[in-house]
Amino acid sequence: MGLLRRAGRVAGLVLWLILLIPVLALVPAAFVDQGPGSAVRPTVFPFALALLDPFVRLASLNSLVGAFIVTLGSLVLGVGLARVMTGWRFWGRGLLAALTLAPAVIAPLFTALGLRMFFGDRLVVDGPAGPGLAWICWIWAEMTSGVGLVALATASALGRVEPSWIEAARQTGASRFRIWWELIWPPVRPYALRAAGVVFTLSLVEPGAPLMLGLRRTLAFQIVEAAFGLDPMPRAAVLAMEAVGIAMAGRWLLNWWGGRPSALPPGPAVARAEDTRWPRAAAFLVLLTSGVAMAWLPVWTLIVSAFSPSSGTGHLSVSAFLHRLNQAESRQLIFNSIALGLAVVAIDLVAARSLSVWAGRRRSVARLAEWPDAFPPLTIGVGALAFGWLLHLAVDELRIGERPEFLIAGFTTLRDSLDPYQTPGPLLLLAVAAASQSPLMLIAQQVGRWSRGQLTDVAITLGATERQAHRAGLAGWFGVPPGVFLLTLVLAATSLSPALILTPSQENRPVTPGILLLADQTGEARSLAAALATCVIAVNLTAFGLAAKVRSEPLGDWFHGRP
Repeated sequence: MGLLRRAGRVAGLVLWLILLIPVLALVPAAFVDQGPGSAVRPTVFPFALALLDPFVRLASLNSLVGAFIVTLGSLVLGVGLARVMTGWRFWGRGLLAALTLAPAVIAPLFTALGLRMFFGDRLVVDGPAGPGLAWICWIWAEMTSGVGLVALATASALGRVEPSWIEAARQTGASRFRIWWELIWPPVRPYALRAAGVVFTLSLVEPGAPLMLGLRRTLAFQIVEAAFGLDPMPRAAVLAMEAVGIAMAGRWLLNWWGGRPSALPPGPAVARAEDTRWPRAAAFLVLLTSGVAMAWLPVWTLIVSAFSPSSGTGHLSVSAFLHRLNQAESRQLIFNSIALGLAVVAIDLVAARSLSVWAGRRRSVARLAEWPDAFPPLTIGVGALAFGWLLHLAVDELRIGERPEFLIAGFTTLRDSLDPYQTPGPLLLLAVAAASQSPLMLIAQQVGRWSRGQLTDVAITLGATERQAHRAGLAGWFGVPPGVFLLTLVLAATSLSPALILTPSQENRPVTPGILLLADQTGEARSLAAALATCVIAVNLTAFGLAAKVRSEPLGDWFHGRP
C-alpha cells in the first residue's frame, strides 16, 4: 500500500506539471515565427510591434485603470461588508449579508448581460449615452463579484481575531478607530490584500463583460479578437504575456502592501458580534439594501427575460422558461458543460491530492502550487492555443529537416489531437483544468490536513482501529469536503475564459461561451441566453450555499488559505 500511495502521489505531481504546459507555451509562441519556406525562426518583431502599437497601449491602459478601480472598490466595500458581518448584530444582517456575498459566484458576463437588457440601446457604445455608460457597467459587473470575494476572505480572518484583545484595548481607553487600525487591521490586512490581488488578476482581462458591452479598447477584447483571427500567433501570445506581466506586477504590489500573514488562531470563528443601536442599525440596513439592489438588479432583468413569453406580451411563464431549456441547442450546451466539469474535477482531484502532500513537506512546492493565481484564465487558454500552434511549427520543422518518420508521425498525431478545429476536447480540458487548478481544492485538502491529525487521535482514543481513525480523519471525498468538490465542479463547468477561444464549433461548446454568442443574436436567441444564464446562476448559487452550509472551516479559508 505504501508503494502504491507513493506512486499515486508522484503521478499526481506529474499530472500537475503537465498542466503547466499552457503557461510555458506562451513564451516561445511570442518569440518564434515562420519565415520563407516555412522555416521556424526566432523574432522579436511581433513583441515590439505590440508594445509600440498605440491602440494596444490604450487598451492596456484602459484595462489597467479599470482593474485598479475594481480592485480598490472591492477592497474598500468588501472589508466594510466583512466588518459589518462580523462586528455587529442587527435585524436582517444575515439575509442581507448573504445576498451581498452570493454574487461572488456570478460571472461578470451574466451581470453585463442583465445590464445590457436593462439599459437597452442606451448601453451601445455609439448610443445616446455614449461610451461612458458602457464603461460604468463594466466596472459594475466586475465589482459585483469582487466585493463578495474580498468580503469572504476578510470575514474569515476577522472571525479569528481574539475578543480578549479588543476588550483589553477598550479597558485602556482606546478608541474604536485606534482598535481597528492598530489591533484588528494589521493581522487581517494580508488576507484582504491577497483576495484583492485575485480580484485584480481576474478583472484585468476577464473577457465576458467587455465582449458583452462592446468595449474594444480593452486588453481582453484585443486578446480574444487576436485568438479568433486567421493567424492568431504570435500576436495573441504577445498580448497574453503582457496581461500576465501586468497581473503579476499588480499582485506583487498588493502582497507587498499586505505583508506576511500573521498566525491567527486556527479553527472556527471566535470573534463575537456586538449589539448595535437603532441609528447605526438603520444605516447598515440602508447600505446593505442598496448593495443588494445594485448586485441583483441585472439578475432580476435576466429572470424576467427568461420567463417572458415568446410573444413578448402577457405574464411571466414557467412553461416558456422550460421550453427554452428543452431546446436541442440548450441540451447540447448543458451536456458539454457537465462532461467538462466532471473531467476537470477528476484531474484537479488527483493533482491537488498529490500537491497537498508534497506542499506540506517542501515549501518550494507549496509556493509553486500557487502559480494559477498569477495567470488570468484567458491567458491560460491562449497558452493552450499556442501549444497547438507550436506543435504545428514542430511538424513543419521536422519535415524540412527530413527527420525520422516515426518522430514526424508522433508529432503529427499529437498536433491533430490538440487541434481545436478537429478535436477540441483534450486542448479545452487541459486549459480549463489548468485555469481551475486554483487554491480552492488544494487549500481545501490542506485545511483538512491541519485538522486531520486531531480527528484521528480522537478516534483512536475512543477505541477505533488505525484504519477507522484514518477514514474518520479524511472527513470528505478523498480528503476534499463535498462542498468544495461540488463548487469546483460547478465553477469548472460554467467557466468562460479558457473555453471561449478553444471551442470554435457549437458541438463542443460549453454553456457559458454559448450564452455569450447567443446574446449577440436577435430575437428569441437573447431570451434563450437569459434562460441559460438564469439556470447557470441558480446552479452556482446552490453549490455556493451548500458549500457554505456543510463547511467544516470558514468558507474564506478556501480562497486565501492560512500561513
